[in-house]
Amino acid sequence: MIRKPGLIRKRLQRLSIRAIAGALFLICAGWCSVFAADATSPEVGNSSSSDVSGDIELRGRVVCIPEEMHRLHKAHLPTGHTHIYGFKTVDGAIYTLLRTKNSEAFFADERMRQKELIVKGRVFPETAILDATPLRTVRDGVIYDLYYYCDICAIKTVVPGECMCCQQSAVLMETLPGSLDNFQPR
Repeated sequence: MIRKPGLIRKRLQRLSIRAIAGALFLICAGWCSVFAADATSPEVGNSSSSDVSGDIELRGRVVCIPEEMHRLHKAHLPTGHTHIYGFKTVDGAIYTLLRTKNSEAFFADERMRQKELIVKGRVFPETAILDATPLRTVRDGVIYDLYYYCDICAIKTVVPGECMCCQQSAVLMETLPGSLDNFQPR
């Protein structure tokens, strides 16, 4: 069988691009696990274990992990990099956020990335991947319930977008715990 040198060179280029991409992914995953290694215990970072099933509560902010690595460790970022969102706890641990229906607000709503949050979720075994749901926000030292609300249907949800009933836009709300009458649209 006769092989063309140009074909072999193209295959090697494709393989090296894939290898570089794979290595970058492993490096990013490794850094995330280093930052979260100490944060998996319930006593660290204002987190607390709510039951044996692995649910935890964490306090912190949503961050772009590449930008945070650039800020903390001078990692080189390309112009127009892809945002990979994570949750940085008050003690500095960083978890990669898993994008699910209940966590969509972190990705879709810029306002969620500007708030100090208290989230509930679970960290998958042997990873630093957080499956989280936004619960509350902290503003001026006061804790507020955080949710999307449709005032037409009186439906509360953690999912941004249209009301599941009337298809009108749900509004991001912050209210004092247990108080629907005292809401403040955000």
